[in-house]
Amino acid sequence: MPGRESLAARVLRIEGLPINVVMLILVALFMLFAPEVFLSYRIYMTFLVGLSPLLVLAAGLTLLIAAGEIDLSFPSIIALSGWVLAYCIHEFQAPWLGLVLALGAGTFVGWFNGILVARVAFRRSSQRWRPSSSGVGSPPCSRRACPIRSAMSKSCLCGRCSSGESARSRCNACGPSA
Repeated sequence: MPGRESLAARVLRIEGLPINVVMLILVALFMLFAPEVFLSYRIYMTFLVGLSPLLVLAAGLTLLIAAGEIDLSFPSIIALSGWVLAYCIHEFQAPWLGLVLALGAGTFVGWFNGILVARVAFRRSSQRWRPSSSGVGSPPCSRRACPIRSAMSKSCLCGRCSSGESARSRCNACGPSA
């Protein structure tokens, strides 16, 4: 029957199968070469105790990112907040002040990023680079018009153009101005 697919073809179409096979091979190799560590329950209990808060946070963020509801610039906001917290603890010996300032800095930068995305029409970082058919990332601006140019100023600010080009001139990366 031409319409029936073999079992092997159906199994190979399972999404995520290659990476899961690689993971199982790595775990098997770890267990083979260090059985006293990787066949003991203690290492897994350590992971579960030490990483449980991160696992809960990662699960929630995974759902948000998969749904496309979050900008992928949040790691930089987290890094900034962490730096503010560490700076305040080191310089002022005040962890509570550092926590409040870190939350304030993260909130402000997140709010400002939201204004840029929602009001000024900057594209979210998760929408900037899409793989093309050749496997090389496409430029951040479309060929029709630079959204940063039309939203902010008379010159193209996408980073792919020569500096100082006016909106009426042709931008090689973004196409003609809108």
